Amino acid sequence: AEALRHVFFAERRAGRMLGAKAKAQKLERISIVGAAADAVALTREVLAAGYEVTLIDGDGDALAKGLESVAHGLASDLAAGKLSQTEYDAHWARVQPGLPGEDGDAADLVFVTGPYRHADAKVPGIAATSGAPIVTLGRVGTGGQRALGLVMMPPTQNGRLAEMLVTPDSDAETVATLLALLKRMRRSVIQGQGAGICAGLSSAFSKSLQVLEDKHGPEPVLEVLTRWGMVRDRDRHSNDPASLDLWSGLAAPMLGALANAGLRLYGDEAALRPSDIDLAMVLGLGFPRWGGGPMLWAARRGLLVLRDDLMEWEKDDAALWSPAPVLDGLIREGISLDALNDG
Repeated sequence: AEALRHVFFAERRAGRMLGAKAKAQKLERISIVGAAADAVALTREVLAAGYEVTLIDGDGDALAKGLESVAHGLASDLAAGKLSQTEYDAHWARVQPGLPGEDGDAADLVFVTGPYRHADAKVPGIAATSGAPIVTLGRVGTGGQRALGLVMMPPTQNGRLAEMLVTPDSDAETVATLLALLKRMRRSVIQGQGAGICAGLSSAFSKSLQVLEDKHGPEPVLEVLTRWGMVRDRDRHSNDPASLDLWSGLAAPMLGALANAGLRLYGDEAALRPSDIDLAMVLGLGFPRWGGGPMLWAARRGLLVLRDDLMEWEKDDAALWSPAPVLDGLIREGISLDALNDG
C-alpha cells in the first residue's frame, strides 16, 4: 500500500517541472520528419490526439512505405474494433505526405525521427519552419531554446511514459507546449537532461543483470524478474527455501544498482527528484507498482545502510555499485530522499 501511494503521488508530482505554468502554444498541424517505424508509431499517437500530421521524408520510397504502415495500423485498429469507421476516416483524412521543403513552414511543431535525428543529418523541411518548436526523438537536437528531446517509452502494464529532455536554456513555452501535447496523447511525463533518466536506469539494470547472472547463473536472476512481473515465461515460482534465500539476496543488489544510478542522475541534475526516477522505472521499464521503485526501496533501507551495502557490492563491479558522490553529502547533511521529493 505504501508503494502504491508513493507511485500515485509521484505521478502527480511529475507535472511540477520547467514550463509547467507557462502558456502553451496552440497546435493544429504537426510535421514528423522521417517515415521509419518510430515515426509511424508517433504519427498514430498524434492522430489519435486529434492533430493534423504532415509526414516528411527525403526518400520518396521510404515516405510511401511509412504512409502504408500508418494506413495498415489504422486498418488493424478498425478491424479490432478500436476505431469506428468514422474515426478511421477522420484519422486518415488528417494525414498528408510532404517532401523536403514542402509544408514545413505550416507546422506548429516539428518532430525529428529515424536517421534524421543524428547530429550530422541534413533534416528536410526544418529550415522552412518559422519559430516552431523542434523535438528530436532520443536526444536534444538543434534549434536553440526552441529545441527539446523526447524519449517515448513503449507502453508497459503500468502505463505510458514519455520523458522530455531539456537543457538549462530550454524555453519554458516550448516545454509547456510539448507537455500539453503529450498529456493530450495520454502520456505520463517526466523531465530529464542529457541522455535521460530511462536510459541511465536501463543501462544500470542490464549491467546488474549480467553481472549477477555471470556470478549466480541465469535461473535465480530469472526468478527475481518473474516475481517482479517483468518476464512472463514461467508458470510458477520456486518454493525451495534455498531458492527463496538466493532470490532475496539477488533482489537487493539489483535494486541497489538502480538506486545508485538514480542517485547519480539526481546528482548530475539529470533528474528533478527521486520520485521521477521511480516513475521512470515503474511506467517506463515495467517495474511493479507494488514495488514502488528503487528510490523508495533506498529510502526504506536508509542511506547509511545503502552506502554500506554498495561498498560491499562494489567488489563485483565498481562502475555499478561504487557509491554515487551525492550519497555522502545527503548522509552528512541529514537529507532524506523524501525531502528531495518535496523540494
